Amino acid sequence: MLDKLGLSDPFIVERGSGIFIPQTDSNFHISQLSTVDRYYLYQLGCSYTEARAALKAVQEEISKILRGFGDMDESNIQPLIGADKLAARQAKARE
Repeated sequence: MLDKLGLSDPFIVERGSGIFIPQTDSNFHISQLSTVDRYYLYQLGCSYTEARAALKAVQEEISKILRGFGDMDESNIQPLIGADKLAARQAKARE
């Protein structure tokens, strides 16, 4: 998508959970970055996997069922976000 828009600058992803920096950008010098495609990723917070594990631990602690998008299919997500099936699929696929 960024290529289509002609963008090549660093960007912050939804809800500020990470900063993506093009590997060709020499203005940033941050150690211990992971790579995703052609970008370095400076992750803020925890990963989706870690968040899901924490949600499960909280669920057990409070003896209540907690559901995230990872527990639902697109038809359950769709009315929650008020969007079409494609948007629900994309929402479920996000980190």
